[in-house]
Amino acid sequence: MLAKVRVQTDRPIGRIDRNLYGHFIEHLGRCIYGGLWAEMLVSRKFEAQDLKEFGVVHPWQSVGRGPGVRFDHDNTTFYTGRQSQRISVHQDDGRPHGVSQGPLALQRDRRYHLRVVARQAGLSGPLRFALEDVDGQPYVEQEVLCPQGDWHVLETDLLCPADDLLGRLSITFRGTGTLWLGAASLMPAETRGGWRADVVEAVRGLRPSFLRWPGGNFASAYHWQDGIGPRDRRPSRIDPAWGALEPNDVGTDEFMALCRDLGTEPYLCVNVGSGTPEEAAAWVEYCNGPADSTYGALRAANGHPEPYRVRYWGVGNEIYGNWQPGHVDAETYARRALEFARAMRAVDPEIVLIGVGAQEYEAPGWNDAVLGIVRDRMDYLSLHHYTPGYAAGELPIDHVPPHEELYPVVMAGPERVEELLRDVGGLIARHGLEERVHIALDEWNVWLFAHYECRLEEPFLLRDGLYVVSVFNALHRNCRLVRMASLAQLVNVLGAIYTTPTGLFLTPVYLANRLIVEHSGTISVETAVESPTFSAPAAVLMPARPQARYVDAMATVSEEGDRLYLSLVNRHRHDPIAVEVEIAGSRVQMQGIGHQLHGPSALSGNSITNPDVVRLDPVEPFLAGNRFTYTLPAHSATVLELSLEP
Repeated sequence: MLAKVRVQTDRPIGRIDRNLYGHFIEHLGRCIYGGLWAEMLVSRKFEAQDLKEFGVVHPWQSVGRGPGVRFDHDNTTFYTGRQSQRISVHQDDGRPHGVSQGPLALQRDRRYHLRVVARQAGLSGPLRFALEDVDGQPYVEQEVLCPQGDWHVLETDLLCPADDLLGRLSITFRGTGTLWLGAASLMPAETRGGWRADVVEAVRGLRPSFLRWPGGNFASAYHWQDGIGPRDRRPSRIDPAWGALEPNDVGTDEFMALCRDLGTEPYLCVNVGSGTPEEAAAWVEYCNGPADSTYGALRAANGHPEPYRVRYWGVGNEIYGNWQPGHVDAETYARRALEFARAMRAVDPEIVLIGVGAQEYEAPGWNDAVLGIVRDRMDYLSLHHYTPGYAAGELPIDHVPPHEELYPVVMAGPERVEELLRDVGGLIARHGLEERVHIALDEWNVWLFAHYECRLEEPFLLRDGLYVVSVFNALHRNCRLVRMASLAQLVNVLGAIYTTPTGLFLTPVYLANRLIVEHSGTISVETAVESPTFSAPAAVLMPARPQARYVDAMATVSEEGDRLYLSLVNRHRHDPIAVEVEIAGSRVQMQGIGHQLHGPSALSGNSITNPDVVRLDPVEPFLAGNRFTYTLPAHSATVLELSLEP
């Protein structure tokens, strides 16, 4: 097969905003807790229910249960929220009594920092903290005295001498008396402010231009003041969006520390579902106000006297959807958005606001109504799109189409993305706002649910990496319209990065991001493609496409105009395709280099045991010039880099 690509370096489309390379994290599944955040304990504030043992907060387990020993979730005496774990021993039977939690993945020669908030009455001896095997045999243990009276914060480091994926932490005492546990935390000692060091370094490799947080659906019921101040004192809440118990260990200050560590811009999404304009404005002041303002002083009291200067603020998330806490109609949202904008900009007039937009297939007429009322009081209109669409989650797991059927659907997906963007761009233009309002595609990805019953964790295949490169090509083609974009999500939940308790691996989606971020220019230029086509059937939210291109291409040029980056995707599952390349408008040097995303099969993926099946590698130098032919391997994405003569 043969395709043709013609590039006009002297016909620029526009400047590519680095904010096309953003990412998104949400309090959902294992994205933050169990992924980015390093806390090893669950229900660490003892506020969950007792599901398996009466009086023992799940998933903690009793140690030494028997006559004369009582376990209670105590709602009268507690450290945070409304509950603590109480262990009362009225008859000494010579055994240790307390609670334990596991399985915990322990690693040899790793130091773990343990913090326990406790109070006691009548204990004559110390508390014992131990890392143990599944049978309760200790690897390492420490005895720590807990004074009588009020709550005390007890801290120690435990150096583990063994590897054990089924390890446990136990907190026990001997003799009679009563112990209350208000909070406990176990983290590796080398975390970066509570964030997993290995995951942070993997994120750094993506060079994210911004991070969007805290949601997502989660944002529509999130009250930011729950997530500030001492972590052990923060209340746990039931998140109505996802039905999970939210410990609020990760809040504004932790998120800002992560952004500063990564050198990336924060993008905060305020609560329009159950929140108020006043609450949102207070959050702006907490982040951006001087230390002598009401909420700036609160930030300073929490250890951060200098303003964070958060520029990007989302005014709600998918508030059109009946899955969203506090969902409303378009006109109501638009009026509320104006109230939020006035209140937030009264605190900081320099902030950039992103309003809620919707795809026509989700909420017909939404964008037209919102734009007609809000006009340019919002700087961006947010859009979300997943291929083939999250409605797949409504299908029984045994009715999800097999990979072979889904392959052409996913490969045609980027063309659908481009159509949707241009449709909204046309609407913005009809409102006369094309120079003042741009699109933020701040959630996008492949979402198939084809792997696991949880339907959120989907280790991506090479197919999905090819999709990502093609979406970036579409964003570069439409860079005058789309100025922000963020892949959803970053870790585990549709994650570019997947973690285990002791390691991680990088998916083809991650590698595709790196390919484009590291090998793209800042100016997009006119690129024409002639390609053989294939037919993609309709699926979920994707209409059928009878003539989707096998070859997708987009060219960008460096700021100095001395380098051309030609991004090429061969979507054919089995066959290589020769591409005749013609470059006009500049003189091209005769040798080219490049980088390629490839693997043994379009349906290959990486895993913790085989992390390099799908790879990103340099290509062999090749003969270039203004006209040349380059053969793309089957199911591959390649960026060719060519030097342009002045």
